[in-house]
Order: sequence, then structure tokens, then C-alpha cells
Amino acid sequence: MHGHHGRPNHRIVDLSSAIDQATSDRSERRAVFVSGIPARTPEEEVREHFEKCGTVIDLKLWPDRKRLAWYAVVTFQDEADARRAISSPAPIKGVALTMAFTR
Repeated sequence: MHGHHGRPNHRIVDLSSAIDQATSDRSERRAVFVSGIPARTPEEEVREHFEKCGTVIDLKLWPDRKRLAWYAVVTFQDEADARRAISSPAPIKGVALTMAFTR
């Protein structure tokens, strides 16, 4: 296994700068970072998914490095809507999402 000692090959990626560029308004906790969205999920489907929690005023999507999934920053109109999305994360296409408030 040439130096891997049975551990999977993985890398930690710091997305802080990308998230900072994608989110301009940090005055309230309305923006949510999302990872694990299945690749090729149309933007409109992602928007509709999160609009079940409240009004989405902005959505930015970009692929992960291997284009196997999408990352997103979803900005809600109200902080309560963002909290609702994080507190009860519904899967997209059966895939669990990872979500957190942007910093």
C-alpha cells in the first residue's frame, strides 16, 4: 500500500476563502453552507428544496474538486428560516447533507 498503512487517501480542504467570497452579508446568521448535494442536481431543484424552509434570496453552487457533489451557500431572507434548514436537514435525492451557518 506504499505508505498508506491501510488508511484511505483523504485530504482536508479549507473552504473558508471560497465561503467568504460567496457570502457578503454576515450581519445576521441567514447564510448556510451546504455540502454533499448530489452532482448534477439542477440549481432550481436545490432552490426548491431549501424554499421549503423559507424564502431563499440567494443561492450559489459550485462543484467539489472531483465533481462528485456540489457545495452551496444558501442565503435565506430570515435568520429563523436558516435555523429551520439547519435544525431539520432533509436529504436531497436520498443523500444526507452537511450544513452549518457561514462564519
